Amino acid sequence: MMGSGPIYWWFVEYLPRRFVALPKWPAVLARSVTDAWTLMPFFYFPIFYQVKEAIFWDGKTPILEVPRIAFRKYIDGFIPDIISTTQVCVPLNMILFSSIPGHVRIPALSLFGFIWILTLSSRRGAHENIEKVKPSQ
Repeated sequence: MMGSGPIYWWFVEYLPRRFVALPKWPAVLARSVTDAWTLMPFFYFPIFYQVKEAIFWDGKTPILEVPRIAFRKYIDGFIPDIISTTQVCVPLNMILFSSIPGHVRIPALSLFGFIWILTLSSRRGAHENIEKVKPSQ
């Protein structure tokens, strides 16, 4: 769903038209950092943590606490997630914006997404004990 709409717009329409006054490589870097420091931390990661907590829900914790627990984990992991995003996504996006034509960008992004999922799963995919965050009374 995301690849057919919002992600297409973001990577093929919006970002390539930004920073056009800059020389090629500074513009590529600016687009890459813009993606890594806006879309990922403020859209991707909140959804990731909500889905992850819903999948690993133990059935004992009240269901209405699950979003709160996910949000707490999102906040606690914000800086490490930004670091991971910068280390993985910025170089991949630089390839994406410098070498890959717009009509192939989304399929290439899917391949890069596989690399990202491997990284994310190794760093944040393991089920964490939800006892760190106590349900409200």
